[in-house]
Amino acid sequence: MTNRAPHEPTGSPGSTVLLVDDEPDILLGYKMALENGLGVRVETARSGLEALGCLTTLRPDIIVSDYRMPVMDGMEFFTRVRGLAPHIPLVMLTAYPDSDLAATAIARLGVSRFFSKTIAPEQLVEEVRRLLARPRVPSPGPAAAAKAPTARRSGS
Repeated sequence: MTNRAPHEPTGSPGSTVLLVDDEPDILLGYKMALENGLGVRVETARSGLEALGCLTTLRPDIIVSDYRMPVMDGMEFFTRVRGLAPHIPLVMLTAYPDSDLAATAIARLGVSRFFSKTIAPEQLVEEVRRLLARPRVPSPGPAAAAKAPTARRSGS
């Protein structure tokens, strides 16, 4: 355990987290916790579609998204993210915990963690800290990912 002041950020200050949720209060609470707890840059989006637009110019180190959102749910959003940036760690939040949904998100999309929205902001901060500490695969960046051809699965 390290000796540090209780509010001293210990994340990767050059890191960026993309936080996606349709509830403004949730966005603000988790954004403040991540910025204050880790010293990271936190960009927010109110929908999966808005977040996909952010990915044309933003290169987040981690994406944290709600599952239930209008227009595009978290599973669809993460499916599209995986096509653009397969290396980015994903964390899913939901107000409606479901073990089958969690298992699907983890198995099919490689979601790193699946949390109920009752998670304390400090727990989310610790999980993001843990994910930031893992070695990351370098990516070609958002512009290259947007131009890359997508593979089609046959027999689907």
